[in-house]
Amino acid sequence: MHKSRIIIGCITLVLALSLLIPLVGCGGGGTTATPTATPTPTITTTPSSIVPSCTISSPAGTVQVQKGSTSPWTNAAAGMKLEIGDSLKTGSDGSAVLLFFDGSSMEVKANSQILVSEMSITGTGSTSIGLNQLVGNTINRVAKLVDSSSKYEVDTPAAAAVVRGTVFDLGVDENGDTTIKSEEGSVSFTASGETVTVDQGFESSAPVGGTPATPVLSPTPTPTPTPTPTPTPTMGYPGIGSQYVYKYTYGTEITQWTWTVTGNEMVAGVDCYILGAAFSPSLQRVDPLGSAFAITALTVWRSKQNLAQYKAVMEQSATTMNYVETYNDGTPNMFVVGSTWSFDEIQSNDNVVLSIPMSYEVSVAVGEEKITVPAGTFNCYKVEFNRGGSLAKTEWWSPDVTGSFVKAVDIGTYASTETQELVSYSLK
Repeated sequence: MHKSRIIIGCITLVLALSLLIPLVGCGGGGTTATPTATPTPTITTTPSSIVPSCTISSPAGTVQVQKGSTSPWTNAAAGMKLEIGDSLKTGSDGSAVLLFFDGSSMEVKANSQILVSEMSITGTGSTSIGLNQLVGNTINRVAKLVDSSSKYEVDTPAAAAVVRGTVFDLGVDENGDTTIKSEEGSVSFTASGETVTVDQGFESSAPVGGTPATPVLSPTPTPTPTPTPTPTPTMGYPGIGSQYVYKYTYGTEITQWTWTVTGNEMVAGVDCYILGAAFSPSLQRVDPLGSAFAITALTVWRSKQNLAQYKAVMEQSATTMNYVETYNDGTPNMFVVGSTWSFDEIQSNDNVVLSIPMSYEVSVAVGEEKITVPAGTFNCYKVEFNRGGSLAKTEWWSPDVTGSFVKAVDIGTYASTETQELVSYSLK
């Protein structure tokens, strides 16, 4: 029986994971990981200090996990980690996304089964990811790779494929026969000693024990009319020049931050308003592992329609961190009790190439809770951000304060809890 593998060169990782920050680490402003898993925001560590990981994101329908080869199958949950030897399978209504430590991802469709066979990173930053796709369909999005010794490999029962592009679809039927389609770049597809090149927009297939078919242009699917979605009620957004002043308490330190709406910009097709804050002197923070760093400026982009965060930039004394959120299930709505939504966040660094995937689950737990802060008493909606099954941050939003929250408590990003309380605000 022949095996198929998809191998992709990876970008060398040379940074330790960076901490999420208040108002920056997640949509709607929440960030964090548990103290034992929070990556350090400094850039003093070596690539070998990054722990290879595979995280389950956006599980829907029937999704199960098997730890090792003999353990029973159990239901998967967002934020669950897979290790070498672990398997994931989906039912007829199931789907999930696997997020890898190098920024790559595998979208697992219904009726599929995947085994994690390898995850490693060397001291020089070369990475290796190995997966066995036993059956089903996946979409693989692999981080841009420049290190020739890095690889992203998928084995199936039928053929071998070396991918030069960054996105490819892989299908394995119940007999093990394999079909591959290149969405970007080209693929060298080998079976029984014969190789064909599958260019972007083309596809090929190979039966178990057979040779690959001559690549053909992938058929264009007949477009299906998309129902017009019901628009989310507009919650109002602040005009340019609006300001929010917050009291920040971090351990024994108390500081005051002023956020100003500086403009408007489209982010991934979403119309956003921009909030910026600068600090002098810079803010000193310490992560749970004891590493200190300084923050000099923060900028966030929030949706005008639902106020959720879609982008953020944190300027540190030695580097700049970028955060981009992609929303999955549910529509953000800060003012409807029982609302739930989820999103994935990718962090990247301007000084060196870095891509860190993280997943969050958000819910509006309580409505009309009275919260008193220096700016007054407000009827608020309590919004909870969870990561890996644990509470990361809580925010309180009031319809009376357009564009930002009244209070936020971050319990895990830093060595001490950070609390943000609204002192005053002016809307334009």
